Amino acid sequence: MEIVRCDGPQEFLDITTAYRANEPLTTNVMGSVAINVSATPNLYDAYWWWVARSGETVVGAAMRTAPHYLWLGPMPLEASAELAVAVAVHDDELPGIVGPETVCSSFLRSYAHTGSVGSRRTSQLGREDLVQTIDELRPSSVQGTLEPLSDSNLETAVEWSKAFSAEVESDADSNAPDYVERVKRRNLFLWRHNGQLVSMAGLASTVRTPAGFITRVGPVYTPPKFRRHGYGGAITGAVTALIMETGARAMLFSDAGNLTSNHVYRDLGYRIVDTVQHFDFIGPASI
Repeated sequence: MEIVRCDGPQEFLDITTAYRANEPLTTNVMGSVAINVSATPNLYDAYWWWVARSGETVVGAAMRTAPHYLWLGPMPLEASAELAVAVAVHDDELPGIVGPETVCSSFLRSYAHTGSVGSRRTSQLGREDLVQTIDELRPSSVQGTLEPLSDSNLETAVEWSKAFSAEVESDADSNAPDYVERVKRRNLFLWRHNGQLVSMAGLASTVRTPAGFITRVGPVYTPPKFRRHGYGGAITGAVTALIMETGARAMLFSDAGNLTSNHVYRDLGYRIVDTVQHFDFIGPASI
């Protein structure tokens, strides 16, 4: 088994094409982020792109864009263990990891055995996400209109993006100096009901693999005062329809603990196909 660090996102995309085609949903985040970074190199503070090879075959991949967590794709446990050793040397201040349960467990065991400064921290399960996709959309009956991000709703989108980060993403970068510019670059939509903006949803960059085109819905955010009226389901259904009209496959990640959201997605026609876990590192990564 060989662990290789790629020079950049385009090399990562090129050499993981076949691998990602075999795991198009669980590797979608790595693909869409690599596409974004390739187009906008200064999008994040730093980058790490990894692949695991068995001979000439890529059997695993991982990615981190600082300040976010390390994202692990499906891979043999031997590969995740060896990847942990490489990460301990090159990226010992990672704040956490995300990936399939067995891959994360193998990585964490190996990382702890390296004895690096970062590996001395305690790992703690943060949340579990459900990987969902859809074959046939059952649109919501909630009335409203879909609006793309524009100057007129940008302030609301920035406010809600920060609220979503504070509520859901423990590794958020909403305090970045260029955060407003980052929001402007996102493919965001807002839902207007009776003249008032009530919900927001985004679309990640479409990822092309030999298995087809895939577009991920997210984030989906409804402010607390507007919840339980079906607005989240309405906007999720509307942006899902946009994806399906292009011929791409739609997918999303949802918090396994959010029963309300998962019920909404199920009603729209989404089905669970996999899970990924988030592990946080507790304590300082340097002394």
